[in-house]
Amino acid sequence: MSEHHTILGGKVHVYKRSNSSSWQCASYLAGKNRRTTTKEDSLSKAKEFAED
Repeated sequence: MSEHHTILGGKVHVYKRSNSSSWQCASYLAGKNRRTTTKEDSLSKAKEFAED
């Protein structure tokens, strides 16, 4: 099962897929869904990456 966390007032989602060790982040910006990997294993570092 994957883990999900919401940051920045619900504007950014940080999640980890069940088959991956890295956290992903996603946001809806300028009319498009944007997703990328944070390449981080640590949730706190992944959140910092996503906030930037």
